[in-house]
Amino acid sequence: GAITRALASTGALAMRFIVYERDPKFALLLRKRWPEMEVLNHCASTVNSLTLDEHASVTVVSSLPLISMPAAESRKCIAAMVALISRQPQSLLIQYTYAAPYRRPFKDIPAGWRWRRVGSVWANLPPANVWALERVP
Repeated sequence: GAITRALASTGALAMRFIVYERDPKFALLLRKRWPEMEVLNHCASTVNSLTLDEHASVTVVSSLPLISMPAAESRKCIAAMVALISRQPQSLLIQYTYAAPYRRPFKDIPAGWRWRRVGSVWANLPPANVWALERVP
């Protein structure tokens, strides 16, 4: 969609670009459309199990519907994403939401981290609000 196209236009796909997609048919479609992506047919709650160089920075980009997901599933995905960015230096989480522009994606963030509203993606349907969870400088 619009978000993947925007990421591709930045040159992000030239780096290691990993996509988590639970739906096997959609994962297959993504592999065909974006062969340069590493598409994993897994739940995002497993993202913390990625093997990475200890000095590699990571940007997690999520459009998971965290607010409307079942609470237990949402908590597992949030915990995995936060654990991943917390262990890797200079990492952050970009979260797209479809709620009110002032509503942060989730509340329970580790000490030393903050939400910053980055903007909106108007080409997305519905338009997405973009938030960054980043370390406090």
